[in-house]
Amino acid sequence: MVGRGTTLIDVEISDLVTPHVDLRDASLRRVRIRGGRIGALDLQGARIGDLVIEGTRIDYLTLAGAHIATSRITDAHVQSLDLPMATIDGLVIADTRIDELHPQGMRAEGLDLRGANLRRVTSVQALRGAILTPWQIEGMARALAEATGIRVEDAGP
Repeated sequence: MVGRGTTLIDVEISDLVTPHVDLRDASLRRVRIRGGRIGALDLQGARIGDLVIEGTRIDYLTLAGAHIATSRITDAHVQSLDLPMATIDGLVIADTRIDELHPQGMRAEGLDLRGANLRRVTSVQALRGAILTPWQIEGMARALAEATGIRVEDAGP
């Protein structure tokens, strides 16, 4: 069984159904997770290069403090994506629903969220460096205004 501090290289995991996967402080290179359902996928503090998560439902995915490069999440549903203090040098999220995104303290150079259906972002100011579409920005307009101190009110009488 894999666990905390594990090194995974050239691994494919298909149709995994489990309540919890603990890969804190792990090193992952060329890892594919396809299909299945994971309650919590803990990649806190992990060093990640070329991770692909595809067609998977994850209730809670934490990448807090992780270093992520050249990775992709596609055709997935993530209820809560936790990115505090993560360093991202290449993560594409495509055709994926994210119910709640927590980017506090994240450092992003190449976080491509254009293919993400973002339901809620807890800290829009922390999205610095992320790539978004105009329609995503429109959906966050009120939160962006509030984060910058702009008051948004309906026109007066």
